[in-house]
Amino acid sequence: MQNVAGLGKRILGGIIDIIVIVIFAIIWSMLFGSNVNGMYTVTGIPALIETLVPILYFIIMEATTGKTIGKYIVKTKVVNAQGGKISWGQSIGRNLMRIIDGLFIYLVAVIAIAASKDKQRLGDMVAKTYVVKG
Repeated sequence: MQNVAGLGKRILGGIIDIIVIVIFAIIWSMLFGSNVNGMYTVTGIPALIETLVPILYFIIMEATTGKTIGKYIVKTKVVNAQGGKISWGQSIGRNLMRIIDGLFIYLVAVIAIAASKDKQRLGDMVAKTYVVKG
């Protein structure tokens, strides 16, 4: 694959996405949580929603646009092997692999990207996707 995004762009885009998710979680917790000793805690359905939104954020954004907010900012996108839009199945597959890629603060993903000739994390390898400049 040509035009693959480097590790630096991928890390920066990931950090931006984490910031977006944390901001959502803070606002959600303040709106639907209980304040206990200065900390907001959500339970029940609001807690389930707060857990699902980050997963759905990546799946929906990448399946529909190829980009998350972080990818928009660093000018990268996720593509299939032909350089086109990824399918919903590919998006679900690559993002469910975040469970493994995200181990040790995404160290698994960083090692995979650094070692891969096409700079792919495990989720990309499973889904046959690439993160490219653009």
